[in-house]
Amino acid sequence: MKFFEADKFAWLCYLFVCCLFFSRAGLAISGVLMLTYTVAFYLKNPLKIALKPIHILFFSIYFVCVFSVLFVGKNLDYGLNLLFKNAIFLVLPLAFLLVKELSQKAVNRVFLLFIFSTICCVSINTVEALLNFNRFLQDVGNSKNIVPFIGPSHTELGVLIVVAFVLGFYLAIHSKNRKLKWLLLCGLALLFVELHIIAYRFSLVSTYLIIVLYCFAILIKKRDYKLFFLTVLGFVIALCILSLIPSVKIRFQNTITDITTVSENRNPNFQSVTQRALAVACATELIKEYPWFGVSPADANLKMQNQYAKNSYLLIPENRIFIHNQFLYYILCFGIPIGFLIGLSLVVLILRKAFSNPLLFWAMLPFLFHMMMENTLERQIAANAFIFMFLVVSRKSEQNTP
Repeated sequence: MKFFEADKFAWLCYLFVCCLFFSRAGLAISGVLMLTYTVAFYLKNPLKIALKPIHILFFSIYFVCVFSVLFVGKNLDYGLNLLFKNAIFLVLPLAFLLVKELSQKAVNRVFLLFIFSTICCVSINTVEALLNFNRFLQDVGNSKNIVPFIGPSHTELGVLIVVAFVLGFYLAIHSKNRKLKWLLLCGLALLFVELHIIAYRFSLVSTYLIIVLYCFAILIKKRDYKLFFLTVLGFVIALCILSLIPSVKIRFQNTITDITTVSENRNPNFQSVTQRALAVACATELIKEYPWFGVSPADANLKMQNQYAKNSYLLIPENRIFIHNQFLYYILCFGIPIGFLIGLSLVVLILRKAFSNPLLFWAMLPFLFHMMMENTLERQIAANAFIFMFLVVSRKSEQNTP
C-alpha cells in the first residue's frame, strides 16, 4: 500500500494515459479526478504556485473562447457546449499547478505507458487491417484511412504515434538498463513497420521529417559527417524497402494525385488534400469579412457552410469540410490580432525549448505539425494529449535517465 500511497497524483497520471487511448469518457473523468486530488492536496499542503507562460497561454485561450462565445457568437447553446468540452484548458493546467513535482521515475513510467499503449493500439489495428487486407487496400485507394478497431480516431492516433516514437527514442538512448533499452528499440521497430502497413500519411511524413531534422541537429552539434552519412544511408535503404509495401505505394500515389488536382485545378471532390486547401480558401474569405473579432467558435461551422453556399469551389455538399488548421481556426474565430497572437505564442513556446529543454521541443514538434493540418486543440484526444504531455515533459530534465 505504501507504494500506491507514495505518489497518488502519479497514479492518476497513469490512469489519464490509459484513458487517452482506451476511453474517452474515462479521460474526462480522470482529468476531473486529478484536479480534485490536487485541490485537496493544496488545501492540506499549501505551496508556492509558479505560474509559467504555458499555463497563462492555456488559461488565455479558454477565456478568449468564453468572451467570443458570450459576446460575439449567436449560437449560445452550441457555444456553451463547446466551452464545457474545452474545460480541459483549465482543468489540467490547474491540476499541475497545485501539486508537488512529479518524481522522475513517475515521469518515465508515464512515457513507458504512453509508448506501450500506442504500440498496443497500432498492433491491434494492423492485425485488423491484415485480416481484411483487400478491403483495406481498397479504402486506401479511395484516399481513406483505416478506421481504428481500438483506440482514438486515425486523425488523433496519428499524432500520438509520432510522439511515442520521440519518447521511445529518448528513453532508449538515455536508459542505463540494457534490457529496457533493447525492449524499447524492438517496440519502436515494430511500430515503425506497422505504421507503414496501415499507412497513416501524417504519421509517415512527420516521422520521416523528424528523423531528418534530428540527423541535421546531430550533424550541427557533433560535426560527425561519417555518422551523418551512415544514418542517412540507413534511412534511405529502410525507406526504399518499406516503400514496397502495397498500402504505402497506394498512399504515395494518392498524394501525388492530390497535389496534381490542386495544381491543375481539376475536380476537387474526394481528394482530401484538395478539399483541405479549398476549406482554407473558404475560411480566408470569412477572415476578410470579419478581420477584427472573428466569427466566434460557436458560429464558425455555420458561417463556413454559408460561405460554401455562395462559392462551392465545385465541391458537393458532403465534401464541404470545415477548416483543418489550428492557427487559421483561431484567426477565424477570434479575429486576426488575437488569433495571430495565440498561434504565434504556441509556436514560440515550443520552438524556444529547442535549447533549454530539447526533449520538450521534440515531443511537441509532432503536435505543431498536426496543427498545420488539423484543429488539434478542438479534438478531445489530441487536445488532452497536447496539454498533458506539455505539462509532464516540462517536469522532465534532460540530465535524468530512466
